[in-house]
Amino acid sequence: MIPIDFFHGSANRKGDFPSWNILFDLAKKMNVSLMLFTFDTSENKKQGAAKITGISQLGGITYKNNVRPCNRLFNNDLPKVKEWLLANS
Repeated sequence: MIPIDFFHGSANRKGDFPSWNILFDLAKKMNVSLMLFTFDTSENKKQGAAKITGISQLGGITYKNNVRPCNRLFNNDLPKVKEWLLANS
């Protein structure tokens, strides 16, 4: 399965849209950015990061400049992650 499969759900699973939608709405009301970070727990220790710009039940998650976390990887470099976060908040 790919991430969008979890987002939309299936006959046996509701899907993640309601969870993401409430987070996005909360971020808008608080006037803060909604970020998605991923962490590789293998020996590779890579981190991914993306700024979420939209949530749609049909289209899924929209990212700033169409860059998903898997397309912006940091090789176990938390200072670079922090730098990116500060530049994109």
